[in-house]
Amino acid sequence: MIKSSPSPRLSIAVHGIGAHAQRTVLPAIKQCDAVELVGISTRNAEVRETQSAAWACPGWSTLDEMLASADMDVVFIASPIRCHFEDGQKVIEAGRHLWCEKSFTHDTAQAATLVEVAASKDLAVCVSMAPVYHHQFQMLKALIADNAIGKVRSLASQFAFPHTDSDNSKYDPDVGGGALLDMGYYPILMAAELLGEVPQLSGAVLETENGYAVDTGGGALLNFSGSVTATSQWGYGRDYINEMTVVGETGTIIAKPVFSKPTHLTPQLTLRRQNVDTDRDIPPCNQFAEMLSAFALATTDPDERRRYRERSLNHQNLLAQVAAISDATS
Repeated sequence: MIKSSPSPRLSIAVHGIGAHAQRTVLPAIKQCDAVELVGISTRNAEVRETQSAAWACPGWSTLDEMLASADMDVVFIASPIRCHFEDGQKVIEAGRHLWCEKSFTHDTAQAATLVEVAASKDLAVCVSMAPVYHHQFQMLKALIADNAIGKVRSLASQFAFPHTDSDNSKYDPDVGGGALLDMGYYPILMAAELLGEVPQLSGAVLETENGYAVDTGGGALLNFSGSVTATSQWGYGRDYINEMTVVGETGTIIAKPVFSKPTHLTPQLTLRRQNVDTDRDIPPCNQFAEMLSAFALATTDPDERRRYRERSLNHQNLLAQVAAISDATS
């Protein structure tokens, strides 16, 4: 489980106050004892005014203004993916720890640059992976470690939901839209987090529906040590599915919803042996608040800072491999 957070509280500012930040990031900061919100920045004047009032903090129109005017330990970047590299550079050059919404950057070269500069300044680079901090995922890892299903043989992850409004930024290539960086991120990288290693990629495909300018779905086949295989599938324009299944020698574990946690769905964890299901009780938690508490440790522990920087780069590299293999075989 997650270690205790450092004290006193870290001062944090958020740049990019879109729907996700309003719905998820800002409320999580409020619930997290490890951090204290000291400011926000967004070009949208109406959002800046309403959100500054809602969270009782100052607001600025640009990241540059916020960095120059506010005193903070950490900046959480929640701008569009295409902006993460430039925004991240500004944060690191200003001597602040960088916490970033997924995906980290648009390509591996950008990620490597940010990690290298952050390492030279001994700053943290932590990229959002909230589901792995939920009690559900921690319990799933514990069951595997306790040999509840014997040796793991395979893992399957699926994340999909229907199309949303066509003007949604997830369909806009100019801001880094597309299903791989938006959705494939979770079923691919959470398999790596669960099994504790960077896998080898055997195959991948990205799909683009007619009428769309970005990839709208895909799949990947991952190989782990011990002859463990993992399949990951994701996409827009499909029936809703949000689950992970781990098959072992003596049992199976099913977790759902395992990636995002819609408020109308209760997280479940089912241990299945010989078609007999046993449900495990999962304590309620805010996975984003838990993630922020874990990130806070990286500001005081150099080993944690190093681990998070390496994880950020490894994850970006794996996503890039998926895109490259798909391009090569299409």
